[in-house]
Amino acid sequence: ERDNFRSALQWLLPRGRDGMRVNPILFPVEQSNEAGTASKASPLGTTTTEPLAIELYLRLTAALRPYWEWQGYLTEGRDWLKAGLDLPLENGVEQPVLAARAKALSEAARLVCLQNSQGRALELVEESIALWKQLNDNRGLAGAMLHRGWANHAKGDYEAAKSAYWEGMRLLSPADDPWLYAELGFHLAAAAGFTFDFEQMRSLYTESKALFEQAGDKSAVADLLKDQGGMSILESKYTEAIDCLLESINLCYGMNHMQFITTGIGWLSFAVGMKDDPTPEQASIRSARLGGAAEGLQEAIGLTPWAKTHPLVQAVRQYIRSKVGESDWNAAWAAGKALTLEQTIDLVNRLGAELPPAEQNRLD
Repeated sequence: ERDNFRSALQWLLPRGRDGMRVNPILFPVEQSNEAGTASKASPLGTTTTEPLAIELYLRLTAALRPYWEWQGYLTEGRDWLKAGLDLPLENGVEQPVLAARAKALSEAARLVCLQNSQGRALELVEESIALWKQLNDNRGLAGAMLHRGWANHAKGDYEAAKSAYWEGMRLLSPADDPWLYAELGFHLAAAAGFTFDFEQMRSLYTESKALFEQAGDKSAVADLLKDQGGMSILESKYTEAIDCLLESINLCYGMNHMQFITTGIGWLSFAVGMKDDPTPEQASIRSARLGGAAEGLQEAIGLTPWAKTHPLVQAVRQYIRSKVGESDWNAAWAAGKALTLEQTIDLVNRLGAELPPAEQNRLD
Protein backbone atom coordinates (compact mmCIF):
# COMPACT_ATOMS: atom_id res chain seq x y z
CA GLU A 1 0.00 0.00 0.00
CA ARG A 2 3.02 2.31 -0.11
CA ASP A 3 1.78 4.19 -3.19
CA ASN A 4 -1.67 4.61 -1.65
CA PHE A 5 -0.17 6.14 1.48
CA ARG A 6 1.92 8.45 -0.69
CA SER A 7 -1.20 9.51 -2.57
CA ALA A 8 -3.04 10.19 0.69
CA LEU A 9 -0.17 12.32 1.99
CA GLN A 10 0.14 14.20 -1.30
CA TRP A 11 -3.61 14.89 -1.20
CA LEU A 12 -3.61 16.03 2.44
CA LEU A 13 -0.53 18.25 2.34
CA PRO A 14 -1.88 21.20 0.28
CA ARG A 15 -5.22 21.00 2.12
CA GLY A 16 -3.34 21.13 5.41
CA ARG A 17 -1.45 24.18 4.17
CA ASP A 18 -4.76 25.88 3.34
CA GLY A 19 -6.32 25.07 6.72
CA MET A 20 -9.04 22.92 5.18
CA ARG A 21 -11.21 20.38 6.92
CA VAL A 22 -11.67 17.07 5.17
CA ASN A 23 -14.23 14.31 5.25
CA PRO A 24 -12.55 11.17 6.65
CA ILE A 25 -13.28 7.65 5.41
CA LEU A 26 -17.04 7.37 5.48
CA PHE A 27 -17.53 3.65 6.04
CA PRO A 28 -17.55 2.52 9.70
CA VAL A 29 -15.12 -0.02 11.14
CA GLU A 30 -15.76 -2.56 13.84
CA GLN A 31 -14.21 -1.82 17.22
CA SER A 32 -14.55 -3.70 20.51
CA ASN A 33 -15.88 -1.84 23.50
CA GLU A 34 -14.90 -2.60 27.08
CA ALA A 35 -17.55 -5.31 27.28
CA GLY A 36 -15.93 -7.08 24.33
CA THR A 37 -18.86 -6.64 21.95
CA ALA A 38 -18.49 -5.16 18.50
CA SER A 39 -19.65 -1.62 17.83
CA LYS A 40 -19.50 0.72 14.88
CA ALA A 41 -17.31 3.80 14.97
CA SER A 42 -15.44 6.12 12.70
CA PRO A 43 -11.82 5.08 12.11
CA LEU A 44 -10.85 8.47 13.54
CA GLY A 45 -12.96 8.28 16.68
CA THR A 46 -16.50 9.20 17.63
CA THR A 47 -16.39 12.92 16.87
CA THR A 48 -18.76 14.15 14.18
CA THR A 49 -16.64 17.21 13.39
CA GLU A 50 -14.64 16.89 10.23
CA PRO A 51 -10.95 16.97 11.21
CA LEU A 52 -8.46 19.42 9.82
CA ALA A 53 -6.31 18.07 7.01
CA ILE A 54 -3.18 19.05 8.93
CA GLU A 55 -4.22 16.79 11.82
CA LEU A 56 -4.73 13.81 9.54
CA TYR A 57 -1.45 14.46 7.74
CA LEU A 58 0.53 14.68 10.98
CA ARG A 59 -1.16 11.61 12.47
CA LEU A 60 -0.52 9.57 9.36
CA THR A 61 3.14 10.54 9.03
CA ALA A 62 3.76 9.84 12.73
CA ALA A 63 2.05 6.45 12.45
CA LEU A 64 4.14 5.55 9.39
CA ARG A 65 7.50 6.28 11.04
CA PRO A 66 8.07 2.67 12.17
CA TYR A 67 7.23 1.45 8.65
CA TRP A 68 9.68 3.83 7.00
CA GLU A 69 12.39 2.86 9.46
CA TRP A 70 11.62 -0.85 9.28
CA GLN A 71 11.67 -1.01 5.50
CA GLY A 72 14.68 1.26 5.08
CA TYR A 73 12.90 4.35 3.69
CA LEU A 74 14.49 6.69 6.21
CA THR A 75 15.05 9.59 3.83
CA GLU A 76 11.48 9.45 2.54
CA GLY A 77 10.11 9.37 6.07
CA ARG A 78 12.17 12.37 7.12
CA ASP A 79 10.95 14.31 4.08
CA TRP A 80 7.25 13.61 4.70
CA LEU A 81 7.51 14.48 8.40
CA LYS A 82 9.43 17.69 7.70
CA ALA A 83 6.81 18.78 5.16
CA GLY A 84 4.06 18.36 7.76
CA LEU A 85 5.97 20.05 10.54
CA ASP A 86 6.68 23.01 8.25
CA LEU A 87 2.92 23.64 7.89
CA PRO A 88 1.85 26.76 9.87
CA LEU A 89 -0.58 26.42 12.76
CA GLU A 90 -3.28 29.01 13.33
CA ASN A 91 -3.70 30.65 16.74
CA GLY A 92 -6.08 28.82 19.02
CA VAL A 93 -5.70 25.55 17.15
CA GLU A 94 -7.68 22.67 18.62
CA GLN A 95 -6.09 20.10 20.92
CA PRO A 96 -6.21 17.12 18.50
CA VAL A 97 -4.00 19.08 16.11
CA LEU A 98 -1.54 19.92 18.88
CA ALA A 99 -1.42 16.24 19.91
CA ALA A 100 -0.84 15.20 16.31
CA ARG A 101 2.00 17.71 16.00
CA ALA A 102 3.54 16.61 19.31
CA LYS A 103 3.58 12.99 18.16
CA ALA A 104 4.99 13.89 14.72
CA LEU A 105 7.75 15.96 16.33
CA SER A 106 8.76 13.05 18.54
CA GLU A 107 8.78 10.56 15.65
CA ALA A 108 10.71 13.00 13.45
CA ALA A 109 13.31 13.33 16.21
CA ARG A 110 13.94 9.59 16.02
CA LEU A 111 14.48 9.63 12.25
CA VAL A 112 16.75 12.67 12.54
CA CYS A 113 18.74 10.79 15.19
CA LEU A 114 19.27 8.06 12.60
CA GLN A 115 20.83 10.75 10.42
CA ASN A 116 23.28 11.51 13.27
CA SER A 117 21.89 15.05 13.59
CA GLN A 118 21.44 15.03 17.33
CA GLY A 119 21.21 18.80 17.79
CA ARG A 120 18.25 19.00 15.42
CA ALA A 121 16.70 15.92 17.01
CA LEU A 122 16.79 17.61 20.42
CA GLU A 123 15.16 20.75 19.01
CA LEU A 124 12.30 18.67 17.65
CA VAL A 125 11.81 16.61 20.79
CA GLU A 126 11.92 19.62 23.12
CA GLU A 127 9.03 21.17 21.18
CA SER A 128 7.21 17.85 21.44
CA ILE A 129 7.76 17.74 25.22
CA ALA A 130 6.42 21.29 25.61
CA LEU A 131 3.25 20.38 23.70
CA TRP A 132 2.63 17.16 25.66
CA LYS A 133 3.00 19.14 28.91
CA GLN A 134 0.56 21.74 27.61
CA LEU A 135 -1.87 18.91 26.80
CA ASN A 136 -1.26 17.23 30.19
CA ASP A 137 -0.69 13.89 28.42
CA ASN A 138 1.69 11.71 30.43
CA ARG A 139 1.83 8.87 27.95
CA GLY A 140 2.71 11.16 25.08
CA LEU A 141 5.24 12.91 27.31
CA ALA A 142 6.85 9.60 28.27
CA GLY A 143 7.25 8.74 24.58
CA ALA A 144 8.91 12.08 23.94
CA MET A 145 11.23 11.50 26.92
CA LEU A 146 12.34 8.31 25.22
CA HIS A 147 13.44 10.32 22.19
CA ARG A 148 15.04 13.04 24.33
CA GLY A 149 17.06 10.30 25.98
CA TRP A 150 17.88 8.69 22.65
CA ALA A 151 19.27 11.93 21.18
CA ASN A 152 21.41 12.65 24.25
CA HIS A 153 22.49 9.02 24.28
CA ALA A 154 23.65 9.26 20.66
CA LYS A 155 25.65 12.43 21.34
CA GLY A 156 27.39 10.77 24.29
CA ASP A 157 25.66 12.66 27.13
CA TYR A 158 24.73 9.55 29.10
CA GLU A 159 23.72 11.33 32.31
CA ALA A 160 21.20 13.47 30.41
CA ALA A 161 20.01 10.34 28.61
CA LYS A 162 19.51 8.45 31.86
CA SER A 163 17.65 11.37 33.37
CA ALA A 164 15.24 11.46 30.41
CA TYR A 165 14.64 7.70 30.48
CA TRP A 166 14.03 7.73 34.24
CA GLU A 167 11.63 10.63 33.91
CA GLY A 168 9.71 8.76 31.22
CA MET A 169 9.47 5.67 33.42
CA ARG A 170 8.23 7.73 36.38
CA LEU A 171 5.35 8.97 34.22
CA LEU A 172 4.16 5.38 33.64
CA SER A 173 3.86 2.03 35.29
CA PRO A 174 4.31 -1.30 33.50
CA ALA A 175 0.53 -1.68 33.69
CA ASP A 176 -0.15 1.68 32.00
CA ASP A 177 1.85 0.92 28.85
CA PRO A 178 4.03 -2.21 29.16
CA TRP A 179 5.69 -1.71 25.78
CA LEU A 180 6.70 1.92 26.30
CA TYR A 181 7.85 1.20 29.86
CA ALA A 182 10.02 -1.64 28.55
CA GLU A 183 11.37 0.55 25.74
CA LEU A 184 12.44 3.22 28.21
CA GLY A 185 14.00 0.58 30.46
CA PHE A 186 16.03 -1.09 27.79
CA HIS A 187 17.46 2.19 26.53
CA LEU A 188 18.24 3.12 30.13
CA ALA A 189 20.11 -0.19 30.33
CA ALA A 190 22.44 0.83 27.52
CA ALA A 191 23.04 4.27 29.06
CA ALA A 192 23.86 2.56 32.36
CA GLY A 193 26.32 0.34 30.52
CA PHE A 194 28.10 3.33 28.99
CA THR A 195 28.57 4.66 32.54
CA PHE A 196 29.90 1.21 33.54
CA ASP A 197 26.97 0.22 35.77
CA PHE A 198 26.81 -3.24 34.23
CA GLU A 199 24.77 -4.74 37.07
CA GLN A 200 21.95 -2.28 36.55
CA MET A 201 22.31 -2.68 32.79
CA ARG A 202 21.73 -6.43 32.92
CA SER A 203 18.82 -6.12 35.35
CA LEU A 204 17.06 -3.63 33.07
CA TYR A 205 17.68 -5.73 29.97
CA THR A 206 16.14 -8.75 31.69
CA GLU A 207 13.08 -6.82 32.86
CA SER A 208 12.47 -5.16 29.49
CA LYS A 209 12.97 -8.37 27.51
CA ALA A 210 10.34 -10.12 29.63
CA LEU A 211 7.83 -7.30 29.00
CA PHE A 212 8.52 -7.33 25.25
CA GLU A 213 8.04 -11.10 25.14
CA GLN A 214 4.77 -10.81 27.06
CA ALA A 215 3.63 -8.24 24.48
CA GLY A 216 4.68 -10.58 21.66
CA ASP A 217 6.86 -7.89 20.04
CA LYS A 218 9.65 -9.73 18.22
CA SER A 219 10.95 -6.50 16.73
CA ALA A 220 11.54 -4.99 20.17
CA VAL A 221 13.20 -8.20 21.39
CA ALA A 222 15.49 -8.09 18.36
CA ASP A 223 16.33 -4.44 19.05
CA LEU A 224 17.14 -5.23 22.68
CA LEU A 225 19.35 -8.18 21.72
CA LYS A 226 21.16 -5.95 19.22
CA ASP A 227 21.88 -3.34 21.86
CA GLN A 228 22.79 -5.95 24.46
CA GLY A 229 25.24 -7.40 21.97
CA GLY A 230 26.80 -3.99 21.45
CA MET A 231 27.08 -3.38 25.19
CA SER A 232 28.66 -6.82 25.72
CA ILE A 233 31.52 -5.62 23.52
CA LEU A 234 32.09 -2.82 26.03
CA GLU A 235 32.28 -5.49 28.76
CA SER A 236 34.84 -7.42 26.64
CA LYS A 237 32.37 -10.33 26.48
CA TYR A 238 32.82 -10.93 22.78
CA THR A 239 31.33 -14.42 22.62
CA GLU A 240 28.17 -13.20 24.34
CA ALA A 241 28.07 -10.19 22.03
CA ILE A 242 28.27 -12.38 18.92
CA ASP A 243 25.54 -14.69 20.24
CA CYS A 244 23.17 -11.77 20.92
CA LEU A 245 23.89 -10.12 17.58
CA LEU A 246 23.42 -13.29 15.55
CA GLU A 247 20.10 -13.92 17.27
CA SER A 248 19.02 -10.32 16.64
CA ILE A 249 20.00 -10.41 12.97
CA ASN A 250 18.19 -13.73 12.64
CA LEU A 251 14.97 -12.22 13.99
CA CYS A 252 15.32 -9.04 11.93
CA TYR A 253 15.99 -10.86 8.66
CA GLY A 254 12.83 -12.89 9.20
CA MET A 255 10.89 -9.64 9.60
CA ASN A 256 12.85 -7.70 6.94
CA HIS A 257 13.66 -4.97 9.46
CA MET A 258 16.33 -3.16 7.47
CA GLN A 259 17.45 -0.63 10.07
CA PHE A 260 18.01 -3.25 12.77
CA ILE A 261 19.70 -5.67 10.33
CA THR A 262 22.09 -2.95 9.25
CA THR A 263 22.92 -1.75 12.75
CA GLY A 264 23.30 -5.30 14.04
CA ILE A 265 25.79 -6.20 11.31
CA GLY A 266 27.76 -3.07 12.16
CA TRP A 267 28.08 -4.13 15.80
CA LEU A 268 28.87 -7.70 14.76
CA SER A 269 31.82 -6.31 12.84
CA PHE A 270 33.25 -4.92 16.09
CA ALA A 271 32.55 -8.06 18.13
CA VAL A 272 34.22 -10.31 15.57
CA GLY A 273 37.21 -8.02 15.24
CA MET A 274 37.80 -7.86 18.98
CA LYS A 275 37.41 -11.61 19.57
CA ASP A 276 40.62 -12.42 17.62
CA ASP A 277 39.26 -15.79 16.45
CA PRO A 278 40.82 -17.79 14.85
CA THR A 279 43.72 -15.30 14.61
CA PRO A 280 43.88 -11.51 15.10
CA GLU A 281 44.63 -11.03 11.39
CA GLN A 282 41.74 -13.20 10.19
CA ALA A 283 39.39 -11.59 12.70
CA SER A 284 40.39 -8.15 11.41
CA ILE A 285 39.67 -9.14 7.79
CA ARG A 286 36.29 -10.61 8.79
CA SER A 287 35.53 -7.40 10.68
CA ALA A 288 36.38 -5.34 7.61
CA ARG A 289 34.07 -7.38 5.37
CA LEU A 290 31.21 -7.05 7.83
CA GLY A 291 31.91 -3.35 8.35
CA GLY A 292 31.92 -2.73 4.61
CA ALA A 293 28.67 -4.66 4.22
CA ALA A 294 27.07 -2.61 6.99
CA GLU A 295 28.22 0.63 5.38
CA GLY A 296 26.75 -0.40 2.04
CA LEU A 297 23.40 -1.12 3.67
CA GLN A 298 23.55 2.16 5.62
CA GLU A 299 23.96 4.13 2.42
CA ALA A 300 21.14 2.22 0.74
CA ILE A 301 18.59 3.03 3.45
CA GLY A 302 19.76 6.53 4.42
CA LEU A 303 21.16 5.62 7.84
CA THR A 304 24.03 7.56 9.43
CA PRO A 305 24.75 5.81 12.77
CA TRP A 306 26.07 7.78 15.71
CA ALA A 307 28.88 5.22 15.96
CA LYS A 308 30.49 6.84 12.90
CA THR A 309 31.50 9.85 14.97
CA HIS A 310 31.74 8.37 18.49
CA PRO A 311 35.38 8.66 19.69
CA LEU A 312 35.45 5.37 21.62
CA VAL A 313 33.83 3.40 18.80
CA GLN A 314 36.22 4.86 16.24
CA ALA A 315 39.21 4.10 18.49
CA VAL A 316 38.09 0.46 18.65
CA ARG A 317 37.69 0.40 14.87
CA GLN A 318 41.21 1.74 14.43
CA TYR A 319 42.57 -0.90 16.83
CA ILE A 320 40.93 -3.70 14.85
CA ARG A 321 42.15 -2.18 11.62
CA SER A 322 45.76 -1.97 12.85
CA LYS A 323 46.06 -5.78 12.93
CA VAL A 324 46.42 -6.03 9.14
CA GLY A 325 47.97 -3.99 6.36
CA GLU A 326 46.12 -1.02 4.91
CA SER A 327 45.65 -2.57 1.47
CA ASP A 328 44.26 -5.84 2.87
CA TRP A 329 41.83 -3.97 5.10
CA ASN A 330 40.63 -1.71 2.30
CA ALA A 331 40.18 -4.65 -0.08
CA ALA A 332 38.12 -6.57 2.49
CA TRP A 333 36.03 -3.49 3.28
CA ALA A 334 35.34 -2.85 -0.42
CA ALA A 335 34.43 -6.52 -0.95
CA GLY A 336 31.93 -6.36 1.92
CA LYS A 337 30.44 -3.10 0.71
CA ALA A 338 29.77 -4.63 -2.73
CA LEU A 339 27.63 -7.44 -1.25
CA THR A 340 23.86 -7.55 -1.66
CA LEU A 341 21.67 -8.00 1.40
CA GLU A 342 21.32 -11.72 0.66
CA GLN A 343 25.07 -12.11 0.23
CA THR A 344 25.64 -10.25 3.48
CA ILE A 345 23.25 -12.54 5.33
CA ASP A 346 25.07 -15.52 3.82
CA LEU A 347 28.36 -14.09 5.11
CA VAL A 348 26.87 -13.74 8.60
CA ASN A 349 25.40 -17.24 8.36
CA ARG A 350 28.77 -18.75 7.45
CA LEU A 351 30.36 -16.89 10.34
CA GLY A 352 27.81 -18.44 12.70
CA ALA A 353 28.54 -21.90 11.29
CA GLU A 354 32.29 -21.48 11.87
CA LEU A 355 31.86 -20.63 15.55
CA PRO A 356 31.99 -23.36 18.22
CA PRO A 357 28.67 -25.23 18.69
CA ALA A 358 27.69 -23.29 21.83
CA GLU A 359 27.87 -20.04 19.89
CA GLN A 360 26.08 -21.09 16.72
CA ASN A 361 22.90 -19.27 15.80
CA ARG A 362 22.38 -19.89 12.09
CA LEU A 363 20.06 -17.75 10.00
CA ASP A 364 17.81 -20.62 8.97
